[in-house]
Amino acid sequence: MSDLQLCLMADEVEGFQTASVSSGQDVVADAVAEAVGIFRAALRTAGAALGAAGTLPDELVGAAMDRAALKFLSRVGGAVSETRKTLYRDSEAIRRDVAAGKLICAAPDEADDAAAATLAPSIAARTPTIDRAHQEGL
Repeated sequence: MSDLQLCLMADEVEGFQTASVSSGQDVVADAVAEAVGIFRAALRTAGAALGAAGTLPDELVGAAMDRAALKFLSRVGGAVSETRKTLYRDSEAIRRDVAAGKLICAAPDEADDAAAATLAPSIAARTPTIDRAHQEGL
């Protein structure tokens, strides 16, 4: 959560602290998990190697936290400034660039083997079927 705290502006910190101590659902964790998931999906779309579950390359942490901050503020009823909206739009542009393969991130130290397995192509030999009906006229 410290990445999110670093991303928040001074007037947003109060909302963060209030939501952190209130009982019920963990709004902060939900917002961060959603943002990380969206950026991991963009990496997966681009065919990039993913690190351990729930992690992002360092280049994307700031953009993901900007996205999480807006979602967090929306959920707790905090005021969303124009600066925050601009940061969110910038993070969306970065996410689109990652998904399109325009922004290449450093490969993780340890790749997520499960994610890499889902991206591996499956190639199988095709066996031709030859029977009397297909040989007529030859």
